[in-house]
Amino acid sequence: MGALRPVARDAPLVAALRETGALLLGKTAMVEHGLSAMGLNTAAGTPRNPYNPNHLTGGSSSGSAAAVAAGLCPFAIGARPWPARLARAPGLRAPAPAQAGHARS
Repeated sequence: MGALRPVARDAPLVAALRETGALLLGKTAMVEHGLSAMGLNTAAGTPRNPYNPNHLTGGSSSGSAAAVAAGLCPFAIGARPWPARLARAPGLRAPAPAQAGHARS
């Protein structure tokens, strides 16, 4: 695993959660660059499927899906909802933000 680096600021979603008083438990592993459908991460370790260690958790948000499915937290931040389905956990996807230069209606 790589060395820990201090962060300069929170991501907007994390900052919003902190403002509401959310208790942040930690980080989960995800696919490097979010580019795999299997959930493999050679740098930080591949999350295990809590129902069957011989099955993959799948996808970019595999660590988040595994944490929720294992009952470690009620929800987790992820990039896509389908890794959650592979780990038998509910997955929601937020609406896409307005594109730069286009007003939201």
